[in-house]
Amino acid sequence: MIETIISKIKEFPSEALKDREKYIIAPEKSFTRKPVLNFFVTTLCISFLLKRSLAVEFEDLFHKLGFGSPIKFKKSSFSRARVKVNPIFFKDWAEKVWTLFRDIYKDKLKTWNSFFLIGVDGSKVYLFNNEALKKEFGTQTNQFGEKVMAHIVVAYDVLNDFIIKGNMGSYQIGETTMVMEWLKEMDRLSLMLYDRLFPSAAFIYVHGVLQINFVMRFKVGFNQVVKDFVASGQLEAIVSFDLTAEARATLKQWGYYPTAEEKSVQLRLIRVVLDTGEIEILGTSLLDKDLYPASEFKWLYSKRWGSETAYDRLKNKFKMEIFSGRTPQSVLQDCFATWFLYNLQSVFIRSLDEKIEQINQQPERKRKVQINRNVTLGILKIFFADLFFKPPNGQLIPLIQAKFIEYLTDDIKGSGQQRPRKKKAKRVSGKHQTYTNYAPAI
Repeated sequence: MIETIISKIKEFPSEALKDREKYIIAPEKSFTRKPVLNFFVTTLCISFLLKRSLAVEFEDLFHKLGFGSPIKFKKSSFSRARVKVNPIFFKDWAEKVWTLFRDIYKDKLKTWNSFFLIGVDGSKVYLFNNEALKKEFGTQTNQFGEKVMAHIVVAYDVLNDFIIKGNMGSYQIGETTMVMEWLKEMDRLSLMLYDRLFPSAAFIYVHGVLQINFVMRFKVGFNQVVKDFVASGQLEAIVSFDLTAEARATLKQWGYYPTAEEKSVQLRLIRVVLDTGEIEILGTSLLDKDLYPASEFKWLYSKRWGSETAYDRLKNKFKMEIFSGRTPQSVLQDCFATWFLYNLQSVFIRSLDEKIEQINQQPERKRKVQINRNVTLGILKIFFADLFFKPPNGQLIPLIQAKFIEYLTDDIKGSGQQRPRKKKAKRVSGKHQTYTNYAPAI
């Protein structure tokens, strides 16, 4: 099955050429001839995780392709070619990987009560300090100075380990507004998991219109309805939030117009007591208490942490904040291409689920294991040229899988093991700060 997915992933750039208006800048004159750096080669090079000096990255690529390969070019040629590629191509390619996996591995998908659990979270991304990026994405100013930063929001399938949707935009754009850009495209079997920055009556109303279910955390002082629920001591209650004039104004900005008869939105509040004794208040559109018992929501909301883990991988393993270009277009290309590679790695990892399960069921094994995402990312890059640039080889995919299975690490999820939470470094001095001359050779 994985062979079918990889084959169709490789076909996507050729299919995209049929929609030149969407994926190519100046489509009437771009990629019309047959140079070495055609659309296929250019998009693959951008997806090659260009984290070192471009000259070094391309020499590495040429070496992997062999001396007889017709693909060889200068980094200046690449820079001119990438300008012709719309960044949206890479975001669609990342989503294509997920839809292929979903359709082909449909019997092996992990769900909860038939729902895909989708953790939604935002993050800030450091950028180069130049005028073009400052104008496009904005800045953050604090006691440490002014930093050019962008805002990203990702919808992440926390059970299947895929980036489903996402966007990158101005630092000043709120997370809720960014979610609205793609929320209507979500599968109706998605159960969206939001943290306490998202709730509002307007946001809940939109989910009702789109028939998309949610679980979201509320601050205990969110509004009077929540305060009254907290004070009541109840385990759960079905409540209503008024659609105020402010909520209606927000909905108008999003393109939604509730009628005069639609005066409120309904949801179910659930009290969750953490192991520390702290109380969390969750709100959900799942109103049926028999189908969805309150006792399940502590576990259910804890799954949202998977989206935080995804950001850790993107920033620390994939080095998402190290960009190969200094323009808004190249930054967006690199960001979305990273999401594509993340999903590609997930395809290989998920294809090995049965083998990992067999290993974990061995009677002599004391701890469960999982595939090491950090090491296998490096392995995937080693074989990237063979996988995409060379003719199909029936031995290549099994070889990559065999390499993946060699590198296992303890799977502590649900084992009761705890790792101390590291205190976050000040962002201004973080190890992923992007500098203009940051192009390591190794």
